[in-house]
Amino acid sequence: MRSFLSLALVCATFASAALINNTPRCGVSFTHDEIQIKEMKFAEDLAKLEAKALQERAPISSIKPPVPGTGKRIISVVWHVVYSSATWNGGYLSDATINESIKILNRDFRGIFVFRLTRITRTLNADWFNNVRRGSAQNAAMKATLRAGPQSMLNIYSVGNPGVLGYSPMPDQYARAPKEDGVVILFNTVPGGPPPYNLGKTLTHETGHW
Repeated sequence: MRSFLSLALVCATFASAALINNTPRCGVSFTHDEIQIKEMKFAEDLAKLEAKALQERAPISSIKPPVPGTGKRIISVVWHVVYSSATWNGGYLSDATINESIKILNRDFRGIFVFRLTRITRTLNADWFNNVRRGSAQNAAMKATLRAGPQSMLNIYSVGNPGVLGYSPMPDQYARAPKEDGVVILFNTVPGGPPPYNLGKTLTHETGHW
């Protein structure tokens, strides 16, 4: 189960990135009040889960494994680079760029969670690179083909034209649409991209929704 405990932090810190010049930058269509309600529900659900685990003497690590000696929860990450050519403009991100993005993600979450990159995949597919958007056939095909791991694993997809800077389903959408899971971002919102969206904050914002 995924937690919304970090969502308030992320939304408060990066809400300004969601609307620039009245242009939507985030693919989430929920209102602020709806997000608050969802956040409260998931915080309650997580507390119940942890209490049940303690009662059953089950390790809390069964919910999210802690980093040894810290109690911080680990989230394993798979990054899927979808590209149209082996160039920067074609979306081909280097390992160094991806590792820097994960470093920023960890810094922005301030130790609430620890994101650990476990794998990078690279897929040459111009159709997906250019046409993946929320609800599109390309989005469905990409995720059905590439998504890896259980619900607790964060799958990140970098593509070329998602229509917004990024999008992600909310955790409560997983049960009815598990294949929609994962964070999709515009590839050049990572460090090294063109300003002003090259600080890695799009990934932080969308991961907060996830």
